[in-house]
Amino acid sequence: MNEFNRIRGKYDVDAMKRTKEIVLKHLHNNGTPSTQEVEDLILELEVHQIELEMQNWELQQAKKDLEALRSRYADLYLTAPAGLLAMDEKGIMTELNLAAALLLNKDRSELIGRPFLDFVAEADRPAYLLHLKRCAESAGEAMVDLHVESEPEPEKAVRLRSLTLAQTAGRSAAYSSSILELRDAAQASQALCDETEKYFTLFKESQDGIVLIEAETGVICDGNPEFEKQSGLKLADLKGLKIWDVQPVAQSEFAKKLFRDACRLGCGSTVVFDLLKTDERKLPLEFICKEISIGRRRYIQCQSRDITEKVQEEELARQAREQLWQSQKMDALSRLASGVAHALNNLLTSVLGYSRLASDELPEGHPVRAYTEAIIESGDRAVGLTRQLTAIGAGRPGALHPLDLNIMVRRMDKLLRRTLGAEIELVTLLGEDVSCIRADEPAIEQIILNLAINAREAMPQGGTLTLQTSRVELATVDCPCHSAIKPGTYTTISVRDTGCGIRKDIRDLIFEPFYTTKQQHSGLGLSLLYGIVHQCGGHIVVGDGLEVGAELRIYFPFCKDKPSAAATKNENVLARGNETVLVVEDEDRVRMLAVHCLTSLGYQVLKASNGVDALMQVMQMDKPVDLIFTDMSMPQMGGRMLVEKLRKIRGDFKVLFTTGYMQDSLVGSNNGFNAPVLLKPYTFSSLAQKIRSVLDAS
Repeated sequence: MNEFNRIRGKYDVDAMKRTKEIVLKHLHNNGTPSTQEVEDLILELEVHQIELEMQNWELQQAKKDLEALRSRYADLYLTAPAGLLAMDEKGIMTELNLAAALLLNKDRSELIGRPFLDFVAEADRPAYLLHLKRCAESAGEAMVDLHVESEPEPEKAVRLRSLTLAQTAGRSAAYSSSILELRDAAQASQALCDETEKYFTLFKESQDGIVLIEAETGVICDGNPEFEKQSGLKLADLKGLKIWDVQPVAQSEFAKKLFRDACRLGCGSTVVFDLLKTDERKLPLEFICKEISIGRRRYIQCQSRDITEKVQEEELARQAREQLWQSQKMDALSRLASGVAHALNNLLTSVLGYSRLASDELPEGHPVRAYTEAIIESGDRAVGLTRQLTAIGAGRPGALHPLDLNIMVRRMDKLLRRTLGAEIELVTLLGEDVSCIRADEPAIEQIILNLAINAREAMPQGGTLTLQTSRVELATVDCPCHSAIKPGTYTTISVRDTGCGIRKDIRDLIFEPFYTTKQQHSGLGLSLLYGIVHQCGGHIVVGDGLEVGAELRIYFPFCKDKPSAAATKNENVLARGNETVLVVEDEDRVRMLAVHCLTSLGYQVLKASNGVDALMQVMQMDKPVDLIFTDMSMPQMGGRMLVEKLRKIRGDFKVLFTTGYMQDSLVGSNNGFNAPVLLKPYTFSSLAQKIRSVLDAS
């Protein structure tokens, strides 16, 4: 090849061809050629020789490529998984592949040259001959199902598909056929049916709802039985609706946005919204959306899961957190309340004690006695307030007794009207079937009075205050709006005014300690009421649906007991004695009062201003002390430590503790000495009775 190109490049081959023709023509005409003509002719012959060699090389290369291609296609033909065979116009097999031979259970060499008819079952031979006839007449493709013999195996059901070939020189085959065992096709068809059934079962039996939605319109196309159950609608009713048609109106825009996001992104995040059931109940569902394609159409597949239990658990957890937070806040309030109550109780002990002493010294009808009685009445109400403060401080309710709410409201009518003033009309609506409640009477009086004062401040220009008692039955469906209130029977009292109302944004804050909307107040009022109500087992809620004003409603648990008649106490007869009593009190006026009372009753009274002073006096005394009456909380040395040290010196005395702290009054036998406690503020009679009972105890 390179030599040929060299020569072609050195000589003008076309010119040499022309020279050859001229030389041959000259020889023919003149005889003997010249030397130059002979040399040109030899060179031309050399060029022709090279051309012939190149053509031979190209033919050999093409032959090799053709043989490789033929071998490759022969391998494809022979090893094809489908049976392939070629037949002449008489139906004699001229070629077939391994799959066809395997189907007939013969070797290829045994089959080539034999009619395919020999292997067709006797009953199917007419159909096979008709098949060949159709192929010959139509010059196209034909198909027939047959049974073929495959000894020693049983007959096989096959499908023969034949194509008529154009007749060309050197082609012996007239038909090209494929043969497929119908068992394989049946298995494939059955496998497809099984796969379809499997996925349909997964779709139908899924515990999650599945709904198919058109991506362009949002129209529901299909859904499984669980989604029918979730929505409360049959699939026939669901089809044609848009997905946001089965959701609450307030959430429809959110659902549309989610749907648009799923269409835009191809998938959507997990979201939670409600499904509106046919009975108007809202079912919280968790939706997972994804875009899919079926054919050429786009759909959004949504998987919905009922998360009612999860939502309820989260709500319970939220309530538990709120209760813990409220408990922590009430604990902080209790510490403050306990300290305030202790100081007030010391003051009230002296105020009420000296007022009663003064009143007892005045004759009946004396004009000053009316003043002292007014002081005592006001002091008694203050005692009720401090008792509630100390009860909150202790985290425990006071003395709970069956109370009739209607009787209490009637008894407080005059006091409430004086408190509210002439500008505010008081309306009382008392239910006839109202049951008793179990509570502390001063606490309930304080609640009603406090709420009435709050209502008065909300109506500076006047208005109407309505007090209403009733008996209510709360079902399960009513309770969610009342938070932690459980279903059951309750006695309620509501206080409703026509004032400025309570803004929605502060409804959850009004029971917080120290929260207030009034600059001149401390904000302890409603938080104290909240604590008192909960100590009685009740609940206080803000009423809804009022166009004007506000309503606070208190729910008390149902109580079957009836209020007991108050026992009459003969306070004119005071227990007396002549024993030696040591009074230990750091408040001067309270100590002076106790000493005066006990001295007037005949006791030998010693006094000390603190524990250290009392300890020194007892150590220096020759005669024993019969009873130590000591405050539990004092500077330098408290009552407990005093008693503990005195027990080590001499143990032949009895102990009566006194305190203004509710916690200390509730410890009882847990104070380490099995000693009783007299809670401040105490009266002359209560002090006399308690001292005597301790001295007389064995």
